[in-house]
Amino acid sequence: MKIECVVEIANLVGESPMWSTAERALWWVDVRGKSLHRLRADGGRDDWPLPDFASCLALCRSGRLIVSQGGALAFFNPRDGALEEFARPEPDRPANRFNDGKCDRKGRFWIGTMVNNFGPDGADLPIDRPDGAFYRLDPDLKMTRVADGMWIPNTVAWSPDDRVFYLGDSGANEIHARDFDLESGAISNPRLFAKTGTPGIWTAPPWTPRDSCGTRAGAPEKLSASIRRGASTGKSPSPFRRRPAAFSAARSWTRSM
Repeated sequence: MKIECVVEIANLVGESPMWSTAERALWWVDVRGKSLHRLRADGGRDDWPLPDFASCLALCRSGRLIVSQGGALAFFNPRDGALEEFARPEPDRPANRFNDGKCDRKGRFWIGTMVNNFGPDGADLPIDRPDGAFYRLDPDLKMTRVADGMWIPNTVAWSPDDRVFYLGDSGANEIHARDFDLESGAISNPRLFAKTGTPGIWTAPPWTPRDSCGTRAGAPEKLSASIRRGASTGKSPSPFRRRPAAFSAARSWTRSM
């Protein structure tokens, strides 16, 4: 495997890489650095400062983006840099912020919250309770809480046939699975899919399987490595494999806005 650096930008916490086919450009955020970035195919780069911590993004067909801003979601217009807040689902949990999020094949945006671990100046704060939740944002902008009591909801994944929904909780060292109905967006039958069992290793599955057999990979952040697990058993069918972290493509928001 060859890993090539495509841009040297010195992000503090680079997250949520998203490839835009229409623009032929790579988008991502720097969470702690409160910034949004775009790398164009010609090598040019655009950088936008943001007023709050941006942990994830999604692409809209209109050319706008959905960007998390602390405990809010906002539309971002790259043409003029304008932000338009449209959702703040946890006014009763002011210490929380959004974390990771992804779209399903029908354009619903799935996103989680956690206790904010960054101070106003970016200094570390403790995550001292499982006060996070997980939400589904429908194309009509209705938000529904679908899970609660989580430490760090971290990445969303679907099985190749879209019948199983996966969600990692980095703070609990767990990956959970649920039955998924693509047409309605309903999830049911929650169950533990895998647990690392190793203190200090945070686990989160990427959205795509690693091979045609439907195996999934957990990515322990503190080791910058991946663990391959069988989709039916949650067990690792191969030895532990260290791999350097790298960008990967993600699904994009499909609502026409």
